[in-house]
Amino acid sequence: MNFQQTKGREADVVILVYGDDDWFGREREPFPENSKLPYVSLTRARQSNVVLLPPDPHPVVAPFASLPRKRPQVQTSGGC
Repeated sequence: MNFQQTKGREADVVILVYGDDDWFGREREPFPENSKLPYVSLTRARQSNVVLLPPDPHPVVAPFASLPRKRPQVQTSGGC
């Protein structure tokens, strides 16, 4: 699902994966249009968000790098 498809939907967990900055195009600061899309997606989560960023993220998503980090809790069944 892409950013535009998340509007009006909800999920327990929302995972945002960012690679290179090609998607953001050449929009100049303050990134009026593109900066709204991650916000829309992040507000769709009922329980939690996962944001995966490259080492040198685009300025639109760079603020996500300063968010608190929490290690995921993995539940296993059986002998693991």
